[in-house]
Amino acid sequence: MYIPLPFIIAMIVGIILLNILAKKLKIAYRILLVVAGLFVSIITEMLHIQIDPDLIFFIFLPPLLFEAAWAGSFKEMRKLQIYIMRLN
Repeated sequence: MYIPLPFIIAMIVGIILLNILAKKLKIAYRILLVVAGLFVSIITEMLHIQIDPDLIFFIFLPPLLFEAAWAGSFKEMRKLQIYIMRLN
């Protein structure tokens, strides 16, 4: 499956712009990433473009995980430690 390079570059530039927009609007970055993911899914469906799910995980998941780790509170993690340990 071939995905055009300009589309990939546009997605990366979009993520950078979302980060800037989130800072200006003072809202959570992950909210804008979820909205952008919905927008991308609608656009690709309308244009009949198939995107490999691994590519989406490669582009959208790392910023989400990084932001969650950066914004996470150690106090909150200690408070929820029991529930986190039960996840496995």
